[in-house]
Amino acid sequence: MAYCPNCGSPLNENSEICPQCGGFSEQPVQQNDTEEPQEGGMFNISKKIWRIIIPVAILLVLAFTCPNKEKHVEAIHTELIDYVEEKSGSGEAKLASLGADIIDKVIVSKLDVSNYLLFSTGSLKEGGKRKMVSLGILGNVFIFGLEKDTLEKMY
Repeated sequence: MAYCPNCGSPLNENSEICPQCGGFSEQPVQQNDTEEPQEGGMFNISKKIWRIIIPVAILLVLAFTCPNKEKHVEAIHTELIDYVEEKSGSGEAKLASLGADIIDKVIVSKLDVSNYLLFSTGSLKEGGKRKMVSLGILGNVFIFGLEKDTLEKMY
């Protein structure tokens, strides 16, 4: 692509007058084939470097916000308390919240959390099988796969 020798704006081919500054291109038109940072660009860093910085930053954010086992236990505990409230009403839910330590110990004993640096998964031991019930990413734990049978066994 051709650029104006006066202001550096892109020029159309065979153009003698710059549409930006109105200057004449008396000199031969300059060709710019290399990626050079433009003045006033974002921190004057080339596109190649941004293509490296952005993915690395995303990976670092994912790694530092990966939820641990405590977050998975807390999410499943909340799901279990909600199930108790829905099933029996607020009276048993209050009793269940009083026994929160016992509930947490049961969840901790049955929950296996695998941390994969960018995300984590939680699986419950049922008999001889493991069933994935939670996914943690960006500091949040998402619960799925907890059917009523599983919650009933924990309840």
